[in-house]
Amino acid sequence: MLKLRLSRLLFISTTFFVGFAAHSANAGTIAVIGDSISTGGASHTALAFDIDRMETVFNGKQTLDVDQATLDFLSSEGITGPLAPPNRLGLSPREFTHPLVWIFNSFVTSMSTQYLDMEEFSWGYLLSRMKGDTLLIAARDGEKSFQARQQVDRILDGAQDQPLDQVFFFFTGNDICAANPLMVTSRDEYVQNINTAIRYLIQNAKPKVDGSITHIWLVDPLGVSQLATSPEILNKKIVAFGAEHTCKELQADQLDKNLAGNSTSSDPSSLGLRAILAQIFQGGPYGLCPSLFAYHATGSLDDLAPVANALSSYREGLTELAKNLSEVNPRYKVQQLNSPGTLMFAADDIGNDCFHLSVRGQMKIAKAIKEEMKAKYSL
Repeated sequence: MLKLRLSRLLFISTTFFVGFAAHSANAGTIAVIGDSISTGGASHTALAFDIDRMETVFNGKQTLDVDQATLDFLSSEGITGPLAPPNRLGLSPREFTHPLVWIFNSFVTSMSTQYLDMEEFSWGYLLSRMKGDTLLIAARDGEKSFQARQQVDRILDGAQDQPLDQVFFFFTGNDICAANPLMVTSRDEYVQNINTAIRYLIQNAKPKVDGSITHIWLVDPLGVSQLATSPEILNKKIVAFGAEHTCKELQADQLDKNLAGNSTSSDPSSLGLRAILAQIFQGGPYGLCPSLFAYHATGSLDDLAPVANALSSYREGLTELAKNLSEVNPRYKVQQLNSPGTLMFAADDIGNDCFHLSVRGQMKIAKAIKEEMKAKYSL
């Protein structure tokens, strides 16, 4: 089973070498810059804050394949046929700073791709299937807006001098996640990070030979505060730390976290794996985003104010940025997409970690973006 998962990783890493050769005349090339929302992170139903489940994934007994229920759902949304993995771009050599840092980042990227991400469920993949386009994913789990320029380098390498039709910048979670509200990315930092990346892209990307425009989309961050306040989401039943709980109980970081548990396996490597997983997942969703889930300690909306204010300021900053960059280069059109920022999610839209989106939530984003692009920009 592990070989099947590794073969999927190999397919992802090599597809872009032949992807453009099979590129139809009518298809475009979409590139996505962002965080785990854009990698399909934690969207598979097999993933949860549960040691037994995660052990079966990491030891290859449970592969992150597309189940029939998901295929039926996607078919109902007009996406049929096999879900071939998209082009997940690796690190660019221009990101190299130190051998040990490079090895660590490469290892983390590989582990995320194999065991935590489901690129076929990501909004970018679903959008590309709806539009019949080729997709390049430069996004990486845990990254923030200050790494947008590094992701542009991944796209420049992955595109291999092929022009881009559309590039999406979509940072929605990690910039507002911090141990202390004062450490949340400021509006000016967020805007400047994306501004630098866009100018770098325009300067270095290959323009389209037919003179047509490359569209650069600034996607409004999601309203992630609802994860901690929506009664429907908070009452969602999930399995975590060996028992059934609600998302509220998991997010509040008040569960008995005997993650390592009592393994019945006689294999010493199993005990080691469980110990490692215990360290990785011990913090739960609170450990991933204390600034958001600290709200549960008091239930006061004042505790969510830094997050809500940051998201609002990011959206306002993107509006100004789109205006300021509209005339930088006639070959590139910078536009804003507001609809994702207004989406409301139901329990089924949230993954089993009570933090990331399920394939249904990802579909909501894809459909909202597609409809807005058509309504506002006739694309």
